[in-house]
Amino acid sequence: MIRFTFQQRLFAVGIIKKVPTAVGFSIKAVMGFCRKALLWTMILPAVFLFVLPVVGRAQTPVLSASEIDYPPFCFMDDQGRADGFSVELMRAALSAMDRDVVFRTGPWHQVRGWLEDGEIQALPLVGRTPEREEIFDFTFPYMSLHGAIVVRSGTTGIWKLSDLEGRQVAVMKGDNTEEFLRRKDRGIDIRTTTTFENALYGLSEGQYDAVFIQRLVALRLLQETGLTNLEIVNKPVEEFRQDFCFAVKEGDSDTLALLNEGLALVMADGTFRRLHAKWFAAMQLPGRQILVGGDHNYPPYAFLDENGRPAGFNVDLIRAVAREVGLDIHIRLGPWEQIRNALENGEIDVIQGMFYSPERDRIFDFTPPHKVNHYVAVVRKNHGPAPDSVDELEDMRIVVQGGDIMHDFALENGLEDRISVVDAQEDALRQLAQGRHDCALVARRSAFYWMERYGWDNLEVGRHAFLSPDYCMAVKNGHQALLAQLGEGLEAVEESGEYRRIYQKWMGVYPGEDPGLVQILKYSAMVLGPLLFVLLASVAWSWSLRRQVARRTAEIQESEQHFRNLADSGSALIWTADVEKKCDYFNRAWLEFTGRSLSQEKGEGWVRGVHPEDRDRCLEIFQRAFDRHERFSIIYRLRRHDGQYRWIQDDGSPRYDFNGEFIGYIGHCLDITDFKRAQERIEHLNNVLRAIRDVNQLIVRERDPEALIREACRLLVDNRGYASVLIVLADDTGYPASWGEAGMGEVFLPLQEALSSGELPHCCRQAAEAGRIVMIQDQDKTCGDCPIADQCAERDVMCVQLIHAEKVFGYLAVALSHGLGQDTEEQALFTEMADDLAYALAVLEMEKQQAVSEQQRQSLEQQLQQAQKMESVGRLAGGVAHDYNNMLSVIIGYAELALDKVDPADPLHGDLAEILNAAKRSNDITRQLLAFARKQTINPAVLDLNQTVEGMLKMLRRLIGEDIDLSWRPGPELWPVKMDPTQIDQILANLCVNARDAIDGVGHITIETHNISIDDQYCRDHADFFPGEYVLLAVSDDGAGMNRQMLENIFEPFFTTKEVSKGTGLGLATVYGIVKQNKGFINVYSEPGKGTTFKIYLPGHTAADQSLVTDKPEEIPLGSGETVLLVEDEPGIMKMGQIMLQRLGYEVLVADSPAGALTQARDHGAPVHLLITDVVMPEMNGRRLAEAVESICPGIKVLYMSGYTADVIAHHGVLDKGLHFIEKPFSIRELAAKIRHVL
Repeated sequence: MIRFTFQQRLFAVGIIKKVPTAVGFSIKAVMGFCRKALLWTMILPAVFLFVLPVVGRAQTPVLSASEIDYPPFCFMDDQGRADGFSVELMRAALSAMDRDVVFRTGPWHQVRGWLEDGEIQALPLVGRTPEREEIFDFTFPYMSLHGAIVVRSGTTGIWKLSDLEGRQVAVMKGDNTEEFLRRKDRGIDIRTTTTFENALYGLSEGQYDAVFIQRLVALRLLQETGLTNLEIVNKPVEEFRQDFCFAVKEGDSDTLALLNEGLALVMADGTFRRLHAKWFAAMQLPGRQILVGGDHNYPPYAFLDENGRPAGFNVDLIRAVAREVGLDIHIRLGPWEQIRNALENGEIDVIQGMFYSPERDRIFDFTPPHKVNHYVAVVRKNHGPAPDSVDELEDMRIVVQGGDIMHDFALENGLEDRISVVDAQEDALRQLAQGRHDCALVARRSAFYWMERYGWDNLEVGRHAFLSPDYCMAVKNGHQALLAQLGEGLEAVEESGEYRRIYQKWMGVYPGEDPGLVQILKYSAMVLGPLLFVLLASVAWSWSLRRQVARRTAEIQESEQHFRNLADSGSALIWTADVEKKCDYFNRAWLEFTGRSLSQEKGEGWVRGVHPEDRDRCLEIFQRAFDRHERFSIIYRLRRHDGQYRWIQDDGSPRYDFNGEFIGYIGHCLDITDFKRAQERIEHLNNVLRAIRDVNQLIVRERDPEALIREACRLLVDNRGYASVLIVLADDTGYPASWGEAGMGEVFLPLQEALSSGELPHCCRQAAEAGRIVMIQDQDKTCGDCPIADQCAERDVMCVQLIHAEKVFGYLAVALSHGLGQDTEEQALFTEMADDLAYALAVLEMEKQQAVSEQQRQSLEQQLQQAQKMESVGRLAGGVAHDYNNMLSVIIGYAELALDKVDPADPLHGDLAEILNAAKRSNDITRQLLAFARKQTINPAVLDLNQTVEGMLKMLRRLIGEDIDLSWRPGPELWPVKMDPTQIDQILANLCVNARDAIDGVGHITIETHNISIDDQYCRDHADFFPGEYVLLAVSDDGAGMNRQMLENIFEPFFTTKEVSKGTGLGLATVYGIVKQNKGFINVYSEPGKGTTFKIYLPGHTAADQSLVTDKPEEIPLGSGETVLLVEDEPGIMKMGQIMLQRLGYEVLVADSPAGALTQARDHGAPVHLLITDVVMPEMNGRRLAEAVESICPGIKVLYMSGYTADVIAHHGVLDKGLHFIEKPFSIRELAAKIRHVL
C-alpha cells in the first residue's frame, strides 16, 4: 500500500475540507476556481489511473472494543453498536491514516482482558495510571478529567474525598476510580459494580452512601437515567486527575505510532473539536441565554442602526451561527473597551468579532479565523506619505481606538508617549481630519467607510499593512464548550453558503480591478487545454500518467509550508524533525506558546527555550531515540512567552515514507504543569507525613520543650516538608519566651531580635486573633515590616496557635511552595501536627509540674526526717538532762563549799577551782543541748533588738579580735520581739565566733536588722516558713564559705569542721534550737570562697507589756534566819542544799519525799517562810506539794527547782506566770539571789 507522510495527509485534509476565508463571489473568485480546476484536471487522471487503485487495496481493519456503559465516551446504542466520543475519535484517527476499525462490545473488565490477552489491538478509552503502565502503552492524552462524588439529594457531610472515610462508596469494577481509591488506605468501604449505571441506581435506592466517578460520565448518566434524587457534589475531586488515551498492548509500537499520528491529524484538522462539541458541549454550556457583545461603532462589522438596534456583518454572522447550533443569544453593543472588559470579567459570554493576537490569547480563547483584516496608517494629504514602518511612527502624533489591537500594537512597540486614545475609529479619523494628530492607525475597510460617509477627502490611506490579524469570535479562557459550538456553527455557515451571502451583503466584492476579456479567455483556455489532454490520455495513458504524477509530486514539495499551516488550527504543540536531527517545523500553537518565530526555533533553536537544568538530559534522550528510530517520551521545562517555565510532556514517534524509509520524527507536546503540580503536591504531602511521623517519634523521646521545638523545626525542613519553619513558645502573658527555627539562616537574626524584645511576627498575631489556622499569600499587605517578609514573598505562609485544653503554648508558622497552602488536606495535616506539638507541650508541662511536686514532696520528706532526727536528739538530751543536772548540782555545790574552806594559797584551792570550772562547762553543754532541742527553760521578755545588739557590741568585738572589723547596721523603727535576752546573747556569740573562725586573718563581719513581711508565695517555696511580720537579724562574713554538703549538716549537734578540741559542734545547733523555740526560722547562704550569711527571722511582737531583765547581784545576799523547807528526793542534792542554805544564814528543814515535807510542815511549831521543792518526785509533783503545804502554812513562799527539760516542767504547771523557778545545777550565788528575790 502507499503510506502518505504527515505533511501529505494534512494537505489531503486541506483539499477535501473547505476552509473559506472571507470569500465573495466575483471575477477574482472565478479566476481562482479556474486555477484549481487546471491543477485538478492535470492530477485527476493520475489519481484515477495509479494512486486510487493502490490506495484502495484492502487492509486488515484494526480490532478494538468498546465498553457498553461509559457514556458519553463509550457505550452501546439502541442497535447494539459501539458509540460515543472516544469511539468516534478512534474511527476518525484511523480514517485519517486510511485504516478502518472494528469494535467489539462488553463491560470494562471484559474489554480490558481482551487487550491484555491480545484478542484486540487497541482500546479507545483507557485512563493512564501507574498500575496500567506495565501492561499497556498509551498515546498522548486527548482529554483530562477530574473525579466527582455523586450523593443522594440533601446529603450533608460529604464535600470532599476525606469525607468518604467509613462510608460505603460504589465504583465500576476495574475502573481507574477503583484503582485510585485502593492505591491508598483511606478508610473507605469500596463496593464494585459491573457498570456505573448500576452503581448510580444502587445509590438512588440507598444501597451506598456515594458513587465515585468521572464528572462528565456522571453528568451524562444522570441525564439518561433520570435519577432526580441524585446530585453531583459541586467541588471536583482535584487529587484524582485522569488522563484519557488510546491504549495498545505493551510493546505494540506499530499500532501505537499509527494511533498517535492519526490522533495528531484529527486534532490539527478540527475533527477533535467538532466531536468534542457534539458530545460534551450540551452538558457544559450555561443553562441560560448566551450574551454576545460587540463594538457599537465599527461599521460595517458592527454598529447600531437608526433605530438603535444591532446591525452589521458580525451581527448577521453570529445570528446565523446561533441558528445552526441551536444557541439562544442576546446581542449587546457598546464602546469597544467596555465590551472587552465585560468579557474579561465574565459579564458577557462572547465577543462576536475580535482580532487574534498572542497577548489576547492569554486572556481569551478564539474560534478558527473566518476573515483577515488589514490595519494601516491614515494621514492627511500633502503632509507626506503614510508611514510604512514602526520607525517612521516615532516622530508622529498618533491616535488609536482604546483597547483596539492597534492600541496593543503601539504599546508593544514603545509608542505609548506618542499615542492618544479615543473611543472609536470614527473619532480617530475625525480628529485626524481636524489636524489634531499626524496619523491614525485603523482598519483599512473602516477608513474607507468613514471617509466616504463624511467626505473626508483630505485623508490618505496607507498602502502598507502594519498588521493583518485573523478575525475570530472570542470567549473567556476555559469556556471550551461554547467555543466548540461557535466553531461548529461557523463551519456549518461556511459549508451552507450562508457566510458568502452575509459577506456579499455587507462587504461587496473583493477590492481590486476586474480582469479584462483577454484574461478571461486565457483562463478559459487553461481549463479547455487540460480537458483535451484528458481525451488524449485515454490513448497514451502511461506516458501522461508519469508526467502528471511527477508534476503532482513537485507541487507537493513546493507547497510544503502551506500544507503545514493547516496544522496550526489545533491546540497541541506539534513539531517535526528531519533525518539530520534538525527540527524543521513547529505549528502555530508551539510558536504562540514560546513567543518565538519559526526561524528562531528551527534546527536546534528550540533548545534555547528548554530550562538549563533539563537541556542536556533532553538532548541526550532526543538524540538516542533518533539513532535507534525508537519512540520516546520526555518531560522537561519549556519557557513560555511570558518568561515562565512550564512542564511539557513531549512524545515523539519516528516517521517513514512510502517505501518504509526513515524520514525523521514527529512530536506532540502537552503542557502538564498542572499534573506536575499535583505530583509535587502529593510528594509534598508525603514529605509532610514523614515529618509528622518523625516529629511524633521525637515527641515520645524528648522531654525538654526547647529541645523539642528546635529539633521539630529541623525535621520539618530536612524532610522537605516545608521551606522554613518557626515555632514560638509564649509565656502566660502571651509574650515570646523561647523559639526555634530552621531553613532561615542569617535572615532569622533580625527576627530573633524582635522576639527577644517581646514582639510576635505578624502571622502569629493574626493566628492569635483568628483563633484558627491562617494562610497568607499576599505578604505585602499582611507581613508589613516583618524581618523575614522578603524570604516568604514567593511562598505561602501558614500559621496556627499551639493550643491544648484551651491553653495557648505558642505558635507554629511554616513557609511552603506557592499554591500548596490552599489545599484543604495540607491544612488538615498542618493542624494535626500543631495539635500533636501542643499536646506534647502540655504533657511536658504536666511532667514538669509533677517533677516540682515530687521535688517538694522529697524536700518535705527530708525536712520531716530532719525534724524527726532533731526531735530524737532532743528527746535524748531531755532524757539525760535530769540525771546529768542532778550530778552537776552535787559537783558544783560541793566544789563551791570546798573552795570556801580552803585557803586560796593552798594548791588544793586550784584543783577545786578546776573541778568547778569543768562542772560549769558541762552545765553549758547541757544547756546548749537543751537549747537545740528547744527544751531550755527560758524567761522571755519584750525586747528592742537594736538595743539588745548594741549592748553586746563591746563584748562581741573582744570576742572576735582586733583583726576583724565588726559593722553594725540597725534597721529603722524596728518591731519589738519577745524572747529571753540570754538567747539573743547565745545567738550572736555563736554566730560571731563561727564567723571569726571562718576568716583567715583580716576580715569583716556585718550585723544588720530590719523589718520584713513574708507572704504566702514565699512560704509555698520555703516549707519551714509561715506568713507574717518578722524582724530580720542577719550576720554576714567574708570568710571561707561552705559547700553544699556542709550546708546540709551545719545545724546537726556535734557536727563541726574545726579541729579536735577546738569546737563542740553545738554552736549552730544551739542557734537553730533557739530560733525554732521562739517560732522563728533561719536561712543560710554560702559558697566556697564567698563568705556566709545567716538570716534569722524572729516574729514581731505587738503587745504593750515589757518584761524587765534584772541584773545579777554583785554580792551573795545572805538570809536573816528565815525558815526554809527543802524537799529533794535525791539524797546528795538534798544534803548539799541543806549545807548551802545553812551557810547562807537560813534555818533549814529537809525532807526526801512529799509525805515527809508535809509532816515537817505540820510538826514545826514556828512559821515556815519558804518552800524549796523539786518539781518531779515519786509521790506527788512539786506543784501539788506546794498547794498542800500552803494549806498548812498560809502565806508561805515557794521556789521550784528541777533538772528536767522545760516541757516536762511546763507539764507540771511550774512555768506559769508568777511562779518562781531555778534550774539545776545552780551555784550558791544563784541560789542566794533567787531566794532573796522570792522572799
